[in-house]
Amino acid sequence: MVAISSCTNSSTATTKLAQVKDYTIDTTGIPHDTVLVSDERVSVVNGIYLVNNQKYSGILKEFYPNGTIKTYASLYQGMLHGLYKSFTKMGILMKYDCIRIT
Repeated sequence: MVAISSCTNSSTATTKLAQVKDYTIDTTGIPHDTVLVSDERVSVVNGIYLVNNQKYSGILKEFYPNGTIKTYASLYQGMLHGLYKSFTKMGILMKYDCIRIT
């Protein structure tokens, strides 16, 4: 005789589903305009990036004195939103991040 048993009572067993988070970032509202950090129109006030005293949406780039890119940041309404990359002086990717305004 063979007996089969289970560790759970089928009438009280529940299945927990994992919560799946949405990490997609909508960047459709970000224009493809690019401004350099060194541009005199760029300012940062309380962490908000402004161009001509208006919240900036677009790409912000910064370069090292040797001409290699230092940072590449996507901004929406003055805040980091979307792709952010920073590089060493030798042009090696140091940080890669996707940032979402919540």
